[in-house]
Amino acid sequence: MPNDQQPDGAPGTVVPGAPAESPSHGRGPRIALREEPDAIATTEKGETAGGQATESLEPGGITVATPGGAHALDGAGRTVLARPKTGRRWLASAKWLLLAVLLGAAVAAAGFLFRPVTVTVAAVTRRDIAPAIQGVGTVEAKIAVQVGSKITGRIVAVLADQGDTVTAGQVLARLDDAQQRAEVTRQEAALRAAAAGVAEAHANVQRAQSTLDDLVAGSRPAEIEQVRERASSARATRVLAERDHRRTQELFARELIAAQEMDRARQAFEVASAQERDAAKTLELALEGPRKDQVAAARAALEAARHQLDAAGAARHQAEAGLAVAREQLADTVLLSPFAGYVVTRALEPGAPVTPGTPIFKLADPRSSWVTVFVDERDTAGLAPGHPADIVFRSLPQRTYRGRLARVQREGDRVTEQLAADLHLDERPGRLTLGEQVEATIRPPTHRDVVALPLSAVVRRPDGLGALVVNEGRLQFRRAGFGAADPSGWIEVLSGLRPGDEVAVAPGRLADPTNEGQRVAVTRK
Repeated sequence: MPNDQQPDGAPGTVVPGAPAESPSHGRGPRIALREEPDAIATTEKGETAGGQATESLEPGGITVATPGGAHALDGAGRTVLARPKTGRRWLASAKWLLLAVLLGAAVAAAGFLFRPVTVTVAAVTRRDIAPAIQGVGTVEAKIAVQVGSKITGRIVAVLADQGDTVTAGQVLARLDDAQQRAEVTRQEAALRAAAAGVAEAHANVQRAQSTLDDLVAGSRPAEIEQVRERASSARATRVLAERDHRRTQELFARELIAAQEMDRARQAFEVASAQERDAAKTLELALEGPRKDQVAAARAALEAARHQLDAAGAARHQAEAGLAVAREQLADTVLLSPFAGYVVTRALEPGAPVTPGTPIFKLADPRSSWVTVFVDERDTAGLAPGHPADIVFRSLPQRTYRGRLARVQREGDRVTEQLAADLHLDERPGRLTLGEQVEATIRPPTHRDVVALPLSAVVRRPDGLGALVVNEGRLQFRRAGFGAADPSGWIEVLSGLRPGDEVAVAPGRLADPTNEGQRVAVTRK
């Protein structure tokens, strides 16, 4: 029997590269063995149609199959078999090798995961801190006013424009003044009438006062003597007239004179008698003095005259006030600059109507200009008026101007947590623009020989500020109080840390509270 033929059901062997066939003789499949030189040992087990297991070595296409099972066939439809003993030994070695590789990878992964984290540390030390508090703000003016009209009118001339420099009292604009001039004329006439009324009332008071004075003083001795003499003269005249009247009666009775002569004599007698009675009454009154009712009437007349004088005086004051208002309104038709400065804006043109309060110009005094910047409220604890400041204007970035802190406002912004600081300009550009943006650096006094650490080591946690201290190879968060910081990246330590403590610089995610106690390897800065 040839070498490549075996009995039915027995395994056969074929030399590599020379496949052989085994006839089945009707009791089994034809068996062929093909060996792939570069096969990698893998094991695959599965159930065949006949319940027998099949093992494969891939990729090489080496399959061991038993009769009654599913057969792996080559391109000619023949069952492919391999050498069972050699393939199994190689497969077991591959399993142990794979297990060793997996175990090594697990050990390497564990070492990677649990190795100490490397952090950069710096030592807390003592040094000088030169604070520099920076802020951004704008140019403002303490004296900046809106200039408008006090009266209703119409602009007829505008004599200044925005950007112009003006002096105190300079005419900026004029309003139509025809109505105001007419009102001044009317008020002047009213004042003259009121002044005449005052003069008349004053004369009435003087007359009433003189009458009262005469009544109260009574007749003087010379006047009484004069009245007495008039009474004596009147009596003598009456006696003479009475004699003439008697003689004429006698002569008329003897018919020596005409009746007219007797009538004239009787009339002269009657007139003389009346004059005597009047003179006697006047003498009696002069001797008796003034009566009370006359004095009371004279006093009432004086009081009335005085009231009239007061009313006339009030009318004159009212006329004077009216004239002053009219003149003031006439003056208000001319708008003057209240101080020396420059025109920031001009809002209206000639012909525009204006009402009280309507702004026409905005003026600013350059001597009152300062800078208002906003700084973090955490940096303002050590600020005080007088601290120097460096100021850079947006329009002049190449130059730094000197200034000083004037005041820090006492109410901060509740959203941005900033405070406004006002800076006085010791140096100022030749042309200032209100609202121009500036950058300022306020420089409080240097803190000498204080405890400090790098600013990048400061950690903020929900329970406060602090730093991550490396203690025996592990991270420990330590709360601390901090003061001023300087531009070089250092910050003053007020409490919680001591010189020599090593703190993590820029810890990043290590600052999370869950990393408390994390083992670390340090590199020193």
